[in-house]
Formats: sequence, C-alpha cells, structure tokens
Amino acid sequence: MLTIKLNNIIMEYGGRRLFNIKAAFVYSNEKIGIIGANGSGKTTLLDIIAGREKPVSGNAELFSGFSYIDQLGLPQGEACRQIDYSWAADGEPMSGGEIMRRKLAEGFGTDAGILLCDEPTSNLDELGIVRLERALKNIKGTLLLVSHDRQLLDSVCTKIWELDGALKEYSGNYSSYINEKEKQKQNERKEYEKYLEKKNRLEAATKERSTKAARMKHTPRRMGNSEARLHRMDVRQRAGKVSKASGQISSRLEKLEKKDKPKEQPKLKLFSSGEAGKQGRIAVAVENLSFSYGQKKVIDDLSFYAGTGEKIAVTGSNGSGKTTLLNCIANAVPGVRISPLAETGYFRQGCPELDEGSSILEFVMRKSRQPEHTARTILAGLGIKRDDVYKKISVLLGGERCKVSLCALVCQNPTIMLLDEPTNYLDIYVLSALEEMLESCENTLLLVSHDRFFRSKVTDRQIDLDGKG
Repeated sequence: MLTIKLNNIIMEYGGRRLFNIKAAFVYSNEKIGIIGANGSGKTTLLDIIAGREKPVSGNAELFSGFSYIDQLGLPQGEACRQIDYSWAADGEPMSGGEIMRRKLAEGFGTDAGILLCDEPTSNLDELGIVRLERALKNIKGTLLLVSHDRQLLDSVCTKIWELDGALKEYSGNYSSYINEKEKQKQNERKEYEKYLEKKNRLEAATKERSTKAARMKHTPRRMGNSEARLHRMDVRQRAGKVSKASGQISSRLEKLEKKDKPKEQPKLKLFSSGEAGKQGRIAVAVENLSFSYGQKKVIDDLSFYAGTGEKIAVTGSNGSGKTTLLNCIANAVPGVRISPLAETGYFRQGCPELDEGSSILEFVMRKSRQPEHTARTILAGLGIKRDDVYKKISVLLGGERCKVSLCALVCQNPTIMLLDEPTNYLDIYVLSALEEMLESCENTLLLVSHDRFFRSKVTDRQIDLDGKG
C-alpha cells in the first residue's frame, strides 16, 4: 500500500536550489535511510513530508498518520497512546541522551503508520543505540530515517535515498548502496577513459590530415610548367579527398558525446612526522589512575598501556568516564605517563579551542606542519572548499566547527591523537574519508565514539569503562 508520494518538489533557500525531486513513492513496511552531505536538505525533506516546511513547488502526500522524532523538539503527529517510558529518564534535569530517549519513547508510543526519524542516535550511549536499532527493526509500518550511523542503516534499512540536488534510490541496506555506488564509479571511469581515447584518436587524425594537406600544396622544384600544372590539378583532387575526410572526422568529433571526468573525493592524509619510531614501545601508560569530581569517583584504579601506533577505542555508557579519561591523558595527571618524545593532540567535544576571531585557514595554519596548499586540500576533503576557508570561525555552525578543529589536528599531526566524538555532525562521505585516513596512519590513537561502524574500521582493541574504572 502506498503511504507517501512526493510530487515535483523543488526547495530553495536564499536563491540556492537545495533539491529537485521529480517523483518518489514509499510503500507500507519500507524502511528507507536518507543520506547526503551536510546541507543537502535531509532534515528539510522530512520537514516537508511532516508539513512543517512548504516547498517552492510540488508537494508531499501522506496516506497514513505519522509521528516525527526530530533533532530538537518533541515528536509531532497523532496523539501518543500507551507510551513505554522505559526509554525515558526519571528526574530533572535531563541530559541530551535522556531527552532523546524521552522523544523516542513518545515516538514509538503512537499507532501512526509512518515514523519519521531525524538523527535519533544523537546523544544516545551504546545501550541506547542497540535498543533503538532493535526497536526500528521491529516496528510495523513505514520508516524514513535520516542518520549518519552506518551500522544502524545497515541493520534496519531496506532502501537508501541519496539526496544530492536530486533524489537517487538504491535497493537494499547501506552496504548494498556502497557496492552499487562503487560499480557506478567504475563504470563512469571506464566510460570517461573510452571517451578520452576516442577524442584523442579523432583529434590526432584531424591534425594528421591537416599536416598532410599543407604538405601537398608545395610544387616540387625542377618541374616544367606543364608538369607543374598537372601536378597542381592532381594535388587539388587529392587535397579535396583529404579535406573531405578531415571534415568527416571533425563532424564525428563534434557529435562525440562528452563525458565529464568523474568527481573524486579529496583524500585526507596524515603525513608521517618521523617521530613515531623515537617514542619507544609504549606511547601512553595509565597506572592505578583514579579521578573524582567532588565526592563522585568516576575512574577508580584504572591501568592499561597504549603501544606506539596502536589504535584504541574507549567505550562505556554515558557518565562512565570516557571523556574524563581523555582529559587525564591530555593533562598527564598523576597516574598517566606519556612517552617523553611524543606530542599529544586533542580533539574535544564542542571544539572549545577554536578562536572565534580567526578565519578557518588562519586557525588551521597556526600549528600546522603542512604547507598551506596541503591544508587547503585537507579542508576540501572535509567539505570546506575555495573561498570558504576565509570565513570567520564565529559564523560557523556545529558541523563546520567540527571540521575545522579536525583539520587543525590533522595538519598538526601529533604522534598521539585523542579524539572525543569526532564523528558528531560529519556526513557519511566525510566520515569515510576520515576513516580511511586514520586506518592508514602511524599515529597512536585513543578514540571515544558511539559510531560502531567507525570504531570497527579504525581501532585495534577496546577499553570498556563501567563508571568505576
């Protein structure tokens, strides 16, 4: 049964075309993941479907009631009935994770046939994400899910919508989408190579005939008048044939269907500083570390070692001390030993180190070991291109601020990298580029992230905190 129909939807902001969706159809029990770059209009599309936003033209038709779990407000739609508040937290004030659990409880408590979810994993801890995944897999009805959590998309979705100016539809989960995209890229590369080969061959043939025609115009020396006259007549005949052939080749060249060079995402790369081998075998040693906030002990008698070049995920529920542990390592508190020749760089949640008065490029270059053109390439790989590098940091939103802070750390290229939730606000394309870079780097890495897909690709082992150590 048809539950949602999108008809010729055009959306613009400030004169900029966001997307143009000719037509799309959603049926009962379909679970669709919506992906795209930051700013591509994913949330806007959900808002149009929910009736919160009005497009420039076109409309969305719904043939069932809906519930909307958004990033900011509480669910909207039909009245919530028989809500299971086991998701929700007791008492006030509520943390970001507790607010999201409350929204999820209310969203799942409706009898609506359509559930719209916008980044529902925001602020959820590991247990919350696992429970959400289970709930989304078990719901009856239609699901439209905007998420950067690739494991969630893999586990739940039966179809992927990619939003990039238009809407492209792919059958299957996220892994199926990646496989199909790779096949498309390979085909595009082959088509472009064939186009270049044919174009070069036709251009070379045209040039060869032009050269041949120019040579034929010259009358050989020591030729009498009669012979010269006959020669010129012969040349005209042959030149006519050459010119005709050249014209045919030019015509084929003009009619040759042009193929654009496939776009490639700029690569993020950490350049070896040459210092890793000088650090010794152990980069970070944590021995009998304890840490408290007032009377509340967060870390109690914790010990572990991080070998040089090792990549470790620090996991645990909200409040278990993950960020506290990274802070302790960054500040080398008693109980933490850092290799004397190592340099530590720290990506903090919220990016408090950003200088609001600086431009993006100025801030990135302050501690950069890379030349400006390399820094700009890395920024482009993170989605900050061309003149955007001259924007003031004070005008940037969450996702852009996160990218600037990450780029500054990458360009600094410290031997030990502490990353606290670096994947927040990043779109799937940038996540993949960051993943590839961290996989191949020689730096020691301690990573806090709720992104299970990201952790599994980047890290070698895991330290799980339980709030006690």
